[in-house]
Amino acid sequence: MENPVKDIKAVIFDLVASESSDTQQTAVHRYYAPNAGFRNPFVRVDPGPLSREQILGIWQWYRILSPKASIHVENVVYDKPHNILLVDVTQEFHLFFSPLESATSRALTRLTLTEDKGLYFIALQEDFYEPEGVAAMIYAPLASLTGFTLRTFASISNLLAKSFQVLNYWRPKKTGIAYSEECTERRADSYQKPNGNVDRSKNKRSNRSKIADVNVQLPKLAEQEPGGVDSDKPGYKYRHEVLLDDKGQML
Repeated sequence: MENPVKDIKAVIFDLVASESSDTQQTAVHRYYAPNAGFRNPFVRVDPGPLSREQILGIWQWYRILSPKASIHVENVVYDKPHNILLVDVTQEFHLFFSPLESATSRALTRLTLTEDKGLYFIALQEDFYEPEGVAAMIYAPLASLTGFTLRTFASISNLLAKSFQVLNYWRPKKTGIAYSEECTERRADSYQKPNGNVDRSKNKRSNRSKIADVNVQLPKLAEQEPGGVDSDKPGYKYRHEVLLDDKGQML
C-alpha cells in the first residue's frame, strides 16, 4: 500500500468480498508481509516462514463458508509514528448451508504495518469482535442469547458488589444517584465562570492565541540583598511565555 488510510478499504474488500479467488490470492500476496501473523477469535497464525500461505488458506475458507459475504468500513484511524492502522468494520456473514438470514457483526481490526521502499505491508492482523458478533457468525440466534447472558452477568455483578459493600468492603464514602448528579453538576460548573461565560482556561482551543516574549523586571529578594530591596538597581530579567487573545489581553 502506498497510502494505508486510502488503500485499506479496497484491500479489505478484495480479501472479504471479491468475486474472484484469483483477486483474493493476489491481495494476500500483495499486501501481507511473507512472515505476517493473523489472530482473531476463531484462528491464529503466528509470524514465521510460510505464514502468509496459511493466512491465504484462512481467507479462502472464509469465502467458501460465506459466498455472499459483504463488508463495510466504518472508520479508519492511522497511528503513523507506530505504523498501526485501526479499522472499524461491519460485515454480513452467511453460512452457505444455513437456511437462516445472514448475521451482522462488527469488529475492530488492528493492523501492524511494516514499510519497505515506500510501500506498506501488513505484518500482523488482529481482529476484535463483540461477543454477540462472534455468536452471530457461528449461529445467528445465538446473538440474542449472548446479549441476554451478558446483561444477566451485568446485573449479577451489581448485586454482588452491593452485597460486599454491605460488609463495608470497597464501599465509597458517598454513593447514590444524588451524589452522581452532584458530581455531574460540579464538572459542568468547573467549565463555567461566575458570569456564565466559558472559562477560556478550560477551552483555549476556541481562542486564537499568540506567544509573546516578555521581559519582566523583578526586584532582588531581601534575603539576597542585605538591608532590603534596592529600588535603584535593576532587577532580574527572565524570558516568560504568555498567551494573548486577539485584543492583546493576557489569557
